[in-house]
Amino acid sequence: MKKTESGWFESVIPAEEERSGLSPHVLVLLICFLALTVRLILFFHGVRGSDAYVYASHAFDLATGRYTPLNLGGDYYGYRYTVIVPTAVAYWLFGVGDWASVLFPLIFGMGGILLVYRLGCVLFEEKTALWSAAVFAILPLSILFSTLLGPDSFIPFFSGLAVLALLEAERTSGTISRAGWLCLLGVSFYACVSARIVSVVFILFFAGYAICLKRGVFSYWMALALGLPLIIEGGCFIGLPAIPYTIGVRFPHLLVSSRVSVRLPSLIIRMP
Repeated sequence: MKKTESGWFESVIPAEEERSGLSPHVLVLLICFLALTVRLILFFHGVRGSDAYVYASHAFDLATGRYTPLNLGGDYYGYRYTVIVPTAVAYWLFGVGDWASVLFPLIFGMGGILLVYRLGCVLFEEKTALWSAAVFAILPLSILFSTLLGPDSFIPFFSGLAVLALLEAERTSGTISRAGWLCLLGVSFYACVSARIVSVVFILFFAGYAICLKRGVFSYWMALALGLPLIIEGGCFIGLPAIPYTIGVRFPHLLVSSRVSVRLPSLIIRMP
């Protein structure tokens, strides 16, 4: 490994050694296949535990058109859209059951392995990336949560995607491409926070990244990308009483957030 003038690392392994044996892409797909086999045969869970049942209930309501955020009150599980929206899509497509419940946790769990591999390639080289993907594939918590309905399979994926988007935004020179990567950064960070609010501490990483590496103007664009989704939701949170009757009451599932219904009940327009 050696560091280039741009600050990135590149491999010092000769090209002919890197190309020996199977292709790295084939190897990472093999890792994913073995990880998928282990999860489905030995550690399949589905809807297990009280939290999973609550997520399944909200997803079922959303899939059948009965989800009403104005009536959730303090049930914060119903606001974790990163979990319940994909699950609702799976219920709508395949019906309610253990397999449909873990479809997206399993997909994002496998996606996490691919993201670890990609991050390894960006920061180091393919051999390190393959070892990193293999280690992540056999982590006990990764195995456990990949087939269990809940937020803990989504968060590693979107946090990794946010970091990858940040690195790619710095590497690219095109304005449009950089804007696209920064948008992906913001959406991924918001997905983490939507899955579990404690994920907001992840912003400390980005703050440290900007301060320690002195990224200048890029730091402001990064801050905007991280904050914009939260600002939009905050605007919906505060402006909910001003939402027209037809959207706020007849189509409540279109609301981004309805937690204001708990804090400002006298301002909420309710069905007569």
